[in-house]
Amino acid sequence: MRPAETRRLAAIMFTDIVGFSRQMGADEARMLRLLEVHNQIVQQAVSVHHGHVIKTVGDAVLVDFPSVVNAVQGAQSLQEQLGREEEAQTEAAEVLRLNPQFSLEVHRQRVPIKDPTTLERHIAALRKAGLK
Repeated sequence: MRPAETRRLAAIMFTDIVGFSRQMGADEARMLRLLEVHNQIVQQAVSVHHGHVIKTVGDAVLVDFPSVVNAVQGAQSLQEQLGREEEAQTEAAEVLRLNPQFSLEVHRQRVPIKDPTTLERHIAALRKAGLK
């Protein structure tokens, strides 16, 4: 009698940053900062969707999920978060280039957001993008 096979459904996801090598050559310090943020976002999204990071190599991440559904949800979450994160950091850098004295506290006083919860989310998003 043959032993019963043990099967496990899983989905493997592989990500990388488009143009990473080219961008690394242009501005290594910036790309290393973005890579750190990228990896934190990947780890968070993977954990939320019950995945496990198998390996990271440079900008590439190999992830194992318990199901295709979890993988799709994780990939969708990553796409949303990473696209916005990079755009936000680019815009924050432009704000600081145009106004090196930018301050979140001054911005908080001048921005016309009346709802305290919305205002705090707005300030937190700007802080996350790199503004202080």
